Amino acid sequence: MSEVLRVENLQARYGRAQALWDIHLNLQEGDGLGLIGHNGAGKSTLLRCIAGVHRMGMSGSVRFGDDEVRGQSSFRISRKGLSFVREGAPVFGDMTVLENLMLGVAQARRRGTTARTLSSVWGIFPALEAMTTRRAGLLSGGQRQMLATATALLSNPTLLLLDEPSAGLAPEAAENCFEAITRLRKEGLSLLIAEQNAEWLDRVTTHSIEIESGRMITGSTTEPKIP
Repeated sequence: MSEVLRVENLQARYGRAQALWDIHLNLQEGDGLGLIGHNGAGKSTLLRCIAGVHRMGMSGSVRFGDDEVRGQSSFRISRKGLSFVREGAPVFGDMTVLENLMLGVAQARRRGTTARTLSSVWGIFPALEAMTTRRAGLLSGGQRQMLATATALLSNPTLLLLDEPSAGLAPEAAENCFEAITRLRKEGLSLLIAEQNAEWLDRVTTHSIEIESGRMITGSTTEPKIP
């Protein structure tokens, strides 16, 4: 099993304000790592640093596969096989569900890899199949989360980052989202998930790290509770 991601001594700032202190983590191929913490703890900043969205005021090391990617643009890191679904699951509201999904296929082509098939996506997100002609701006929060994750999945990433996938969702929609991510874990996709719901994270991750005020508080390794 090869290492997908290693972060060492990572620090990050927003102007003069330090947001992360000495973060260390590693993720093996096929594992799921959970980041637990309250709002403002630094979870989203950490994901943004790894994905190349936040690059200013950073020090330390971020290795994705064999490459050091700290400070590289999100576009370059994405081309290496990382997909990032941001909090709130932004989608292109004036485009249809199918047109949004095709953006994932185009991303796979830019990476020089084969995109996942739509049929494989329907197997994980069956509700989307009946919505292909619907404008994405008309979808509910849970449906947008499914669409954003499915679009990222179609690009056939090596590592998928999810930032607060349950945020703002009704309980039923959140459970549907969690069930879909459980299927991704069963398939062996490497996942890094920031989430406040520790009980849910324990169902879909192999280990977890607690972050508070930009610092690692605890780290643990557990067997994923996936039947």
